[in-house]
Amino acid sequence: MHVCFVYVRYYTYCVSGFQKKSVTDYNQINLGISYISSMLKKNGHTTELLCYHSFNESYIEILKQIERKPQVFAVSVVGAKDYKLVLPFLKLIKKYYKESKVIVGGAFATIHPEIVVQNEYVDAIGIGEGEYAIPEYVNQVAKGQYHKVDNLWIKNGNEIIKCDRSVFIEDIDKLPFPDRQIWDKWATAPKNHSVLLMRGCKYRCKYCGNRILATKSQGTYVRYRSINNIIEEIKNIRKIYVNTQTITFYVENALANIDYFCNLCRALIELNDSLSNKLQFFLYLNFTPNLLNKDLEVIELLKKANIRYISFALESGSLEIRNKLNRPYYTNEDFISFCKILQEGKIHIIICTMYCFPYETNKTYWQTINCVRQCKPDLLNYTWLSSPENAGKKVKFIDRCRYFLFRWLVLYKYKNLAETIYFSIAPYKIFDNIIKFWKDIVAYKVKQSYKNKEFAKEAMDNGNFKKAIKYFNKVYIDDTNYWIYGDRAIAKMAIGDYSGAIKDFDKVLVLEPKEIYKEKREECFKKINKK
Repeated sequence: MHVCFVYVRYYTYCVSGFQKKSVTDYNQINLGISYISSMLKKNGHTTELLCYHSFNESYIEILKQIERKPQVFAVSVVGAKDYKLVLPFLKLIKKYYKESKVIVGGAFATIHPEIVVQNEYVDAIGIGEGEYAIPEYVNQVAKGQYHKVDNLWIKNGNEIIKCDRSVFIEDIDKLPFPDRQIWDKWATAPKNHSVLLMRGCKYRCKYCGNRILATKSQGTYVRYRSINNIIEEIKNIRKIYVNTQTITFYVENALANIDYFCNLCRALIELNDSLSNKLQFFLYLNFTPNLLNKDLEVIELLKKANIRYISFALESGSLEIRNKLNRPYYTNEDFISFCKILQEGKIHIIICTMYCFPYETNKTYWQTINCVRQCKPDLLNYTWLSSPENAGKKVKFIDRCRYFLFRWLVLYKYKNLAETIYFSIAPYKIFDNIIKFWKDIVAYKVKQSYKNKEFAKEAMDNGNFKKAIKYFNKVYIDDTNYWIYGDRAIAKMAIGDYSGAIKDFDKVLVLEPKEIYKEKREECFKKINKK
């Protein structure tokens, strides 16, 4: 059986700039797809990948890139906007591949299976981890016989076969290494790769998907890979991509188990000692005060292991807000001390912060700014809190201003003017946002154009031709609605504007040479000659 994965992402900015085919870097590939692809190949199936994001030109052009007819399309959907984006693509798949099955998985499908199951173009839903479930579904498709499988909902005619349970994979060491080569057509930066350290997170921050995903399956949510397995995967990456320079450890919280992490660092030191071109490593972690208890040992190991960049979240400088968000406990003083220790060890730091609307006040805003100023991060990420509490709430102008000024207010305290300007503007991808702003304008004009077209039709039906012409003039006319020239010409004839009508008839006749338009045009000439 041949399986085509579909990776769909809705972006608020153009991730790949003007490189239409490059939707990600190798260190940001979807490891879930990669692991499932490896499992399918291990079971004797073949796979390929289509990538679609919100700035691609068309679904048809992406669909044309399919190399071989798939029996199954496996679609990965992370969020609600991704699902909305993929809906017309699912319809298109079923139009051109009527016999193929479509299975939708990912975080959105796991959290909202009852929404996805209503889609007439979806044949199955993956709930939770799919490395064992999806190969089993593909086998069932091959046989044409369907039965219950953990982590799956399957449509069989008018019946929906729902799994009795969804389970976490206990031993992730048993999974084959992820299939990175499936991304070769779609990814850039082959010198930088990502490796999974663990699955799950022990914290339940209010804004994080882990809070929900941890409850959707049975078994242990936080699972570590063995260090030997991780080192073997890194060696495997270097065999395939010989120029690899950087490994990003994909992990919710690298230092949740400090003893485990220290042993990993020792293994990385040993690995680099055997290499002529040493690897650099990028790390994510959740800061907690217990890191300060082992700071000297950990920092020394980080340096020796060549871990050059560490990213971790402050989120808010307000302890009150952090408590509302269910963040692990730490004080601003603890956080600042940890940053200074890392910087003394020549380790670059990236701090993630968040505008916590609707909890944010002027006091909490400046608490965050003052805390980050003292941390002096090399890079600063700033996002907007997404939670049920702020859904649908109108954001005040002052809140938007605070959000966009944040980086400037932090950075100018310890960066020079050029750096402050660059690091204040770069994260917003100003040119991409100009593109998005233009698209928003076009979308608004299209929406208004549609309304004006309806108003014009109504005025024509009521015999109010002057009003109809007024609305027709506001409609954006292209090769999909050129008939408007004809209707406007007829309206102009009705009010005696024969010269204007002839101009519109000339335009519509280029695209649609109907006899009725020719006759009406000649009638206009006759009316003018009589005058």
